[in-house]
Amino acid sequence: MTGKREFIAQVSSPMGFLKVLETLPQQSQLLAINYHRVGDQGATEFDPEVFSIDPERLATQISYFKRHYTLLEPAEALDIIGGKAKPRGLSILLTFDDGYRDNLNLAVPVLKALGAKAMFFLVSSFLDDPHQVPWWDKIAWMTRRSVGKTIHLSQPEPLSVPVSADQIDHAIKTILRQFRKADVDEARFFADLEATAGRCDPQALVPLLMDWTDARALHDAGMTIGVHTHNHPILSRLSYAGQIDEMTTCKRKLTNKLGVSADTIAYPVGSKSAFTDETKRAARDAGFKAGFSFYGGTNKPGRMDRFDVKRVSFPNYASHARMRTATGLIAASGRVWF
Repeated sequence: MTGKREFIAQVSSPMGFLKVLETLPQQSQLLAINYHRVGDQGATEFDPEVFSIDPERLATQISYFKRHYTLLEPAEALDIIGGKAKPRGLSILLTFDDGYRDNLNLAVPVLKALGAKAMFFLVSSFLDDPHQVPWWDKIAWMTRRSVGKTIHLSQPEPLSVPVSADQIDHAIKTILRQFRKADVDEARFFADLEATAGRCDPQALVPLLMDWTDARALHDAGMTIGVHTHNHPILSRLSYAGQIDEMTTCKRKLTNKLGVSADTIAYPVGSKSAFTDETKRAARDAGFKAGFSFYGGTNKPGRMDRFDVKRVSFPNYASHARMRTATGLIAASGRVWF
């Protein structure tokens, strides 16, 4: 399907279909686009799937959004989410998750050069220790050290994953998909990995993540800071009290150290199994104005859930033609096409 969609996009461009698509009436809706890492996914020993885009393509995308659609500032998006304003056609909000240092070094200069603003969801324990390696990057790192072996996972159901040098990215993706399932015991999962990869606790020699000084620079650059919890757990695995603690700890630290209100939250992972109605209630009880998910879809007036604001991302391999086609179809139909 990925190949077919790319082919359709490439064929449509010289035929003039994309230009026609961009002139069609736009449905009124909020489209929240999410990014994670910015840079070259081929140059990492960690999780390549976390790389959303490189700086040049990010600049191209933002410039395109500004020409053809309404590119929102975060405060404008919150007015739409809160029912105080309506989207003007396809209205786009840019968001970034996790707080990787490349967001500050590579994404923010692009945003500033183009006069764009974005919402950055930060993890407070990462800011405390920017040399740590997040669990998804640790899984990728351990998988890379298991080439030529087979990793045997015992839960949530038994799964054996052969790890070969030419299929390493596929193996990483398979193991991460297994880990993200709701009923995984994280300690047992990493014990299974260590049985093959050996006991290891990677530390980034060059910090992967922003520290508090970086977070202040992000705020000083005019960007909006939101909560991505304290430890980035899958919230559906925690009790209500545990979820509240993860949310409020991060919110309190961001407020105390940066002087920001931090009144929005993005649920870690953001899939339908990663948060529940109880999570949404916890976000409301903790005083947030909005909660963001990450399983696709747009947000239309009258059908918008303030604590399930849907976000999408473009595949990191998608061409500019495919991005134009996807965005144009969303604008015209209100349906996500990737």
